[in-house]
Amino acid sequence: MLRNKLVWGFGFAALVVALAAGPVTAATTTPLNANLVKNPSAEAGPATADGSGVPIPNWETVTDSNFTVVKYGTPGGPTKSQGSAFNGGKKFFWAGNYDQTYGQCDDAIQNIKINGRNSQIDGHKLKVTLSAWVEALHSTDLARVTLTFGDDTNNFISSIRVGQQGAKTTFSHPTVTVKVPAHTRQVTVRMYDAGTSNDFCDAFFDRISVTLSQA
Repeated sequence: MLRNKLVWGFGFAALVVALAAGPVTAATTTPLNANLVKNPSAEAGPATADGSGVPIPNWETVTDSNFTVVKYGTPGGPTKSQGSAFNGGKKFFWAGNYDQTYGQCDDAIQNIKINGRNSQIDGHKLKVTLSAWVEALHSTDLARVTLTFGDDTNNFISSIRVGQQGAKTTFSHPTVTVKVPAHTRQVTVRMYDAGTSNDFCDAFFDRISVTLSQA
């Protein structure tokens, strides 16, 4: 599913609420100590052949998004050896070309429902760990991954983030762990370049991870 172009801020809060809507289905209890992110390493789906945006399974992007997937070893990007150094697979996420029309870098998000854990969450007995392999190529790039906590209708509760400020030519693995806030029923992962680029948004992402565990 594609989203319309928008400027993040109040628009993001509205979008997160919209993502909460959907058919009611029987749900199994969300597992502990397992990565809850689907397609966390960009291995599912195609890679771009010309730098343009491609559909990314399990991730939401805006209409005509520049956010895309690239193969390791593509000229100008991370090498195959860089990817293999942390078992990054064959592909990675790239924030893509700067959107001159809207004056921003595009992004990708994924909503994750948390089922069967209400009493543990509200009793402050669960923690969540957010981690990612990221690279910000230039001084104007800031590779960032955020995790936003939402209630049963995905109203904002709080958020955490990890990232890397450019200029770096290697991947780093920032990680943060916090207790899951009371009343959390779903979380939303977002990848984006928070820098000030006006040409290429050279923020690279791989192996996005969100795991729940006992506090």
